[in-house]
Amino acid sequence: MRSMEAKLEDRARRVADLTRELRSLSGEYQALELDTHRLEQVVMGLPVTRFRELPPEALRLNVGTRTTRANFLFQGHGSAALVRSVFGDDPGFPVLDWGCGSGRTLNWLHPVGSWARWWHGCDVDRAAIAWLNAQGIANARPCADEPPLPYEDGFFGQVFSFSVLTHIDPPKHPLWYAELRRVMRPGGRALLTVQGDAIIAAKRVTGAEHLAHYEAHGWVHVEREGHYKSASLISARLAQQMASEFFEIEDYQPGGYNKLMDRFIVRKPA
Repeated sequence: MRSMEAKLEDRARRVADLTRELRSLSGEYQALELDTHRLEQVVMGLPVTRFRELPPEALRLNVGTRTTRANFLFQGHGSAALVRSVFGDDPGFPVLDWGCGSGRTLNWLHPVGSWARWWHGCDVDRAAIAWLNAQGIANARPCADEPPLPYEDGFFGQVFSFSVLTHIDPPKHPLWYAELRRVMRPGGRALLTVQGDAIIAAKRVTGAEHLAHYEAHGWVHVEREGHYKSASLISARLAQQMASEFFEIEDYQPGGYNKLMDRFIVRKPA
């Protein structure tokens, strides 16, 4: 009897394990279908991309939550389109892609207008920078997770950055605003993203301690495993207050990037 009970328990555990595995595979399949559908909607009529081969899966994971090729292409197309809408196809001055990763945005920008001439990128992910350099992208450089950036004062006419401040402790944001201001020309503009209010409203952060900290201080840093997977949340009010100490705020759009991130444009005073 005991032997039969043990066998039944083993089978029940096996069924539970297989059920969890099936659910996981089903979720991955649905995500892949969604990525592919989105990609099909945007690829027709788009300019050619820079890379014939995309970066390996590990590098794609470092710039997103999914590793599919379709997601890398779709997200890159969206961010490149936003950059072009702000800075145009012929920037006229060097542009910094702060947190360029393995070139998700560059992939779509490089073939357009004069972007191949003006683009510069830096990232803390040295493996991603090495991969870009191996693809012939000479203006990609490694940087540290603390200032300064490896550029001279006033070198850039524009800066853009997607989901970088979203992983840096908000109390350190002013240090980075000061550094971005340093490397920008007078009158230069920066396109940046932060996250906070929309994430809280969507209940993506549920820990009582984290929610209490956000309520009391207007920001919270949530530690997570993985390459820069920790999440820094800051309210729209506090983000604008910090940025306005260094820049003129030209535009601020809550949920303006991927619906859960705020995007804003700042200008260095002339």
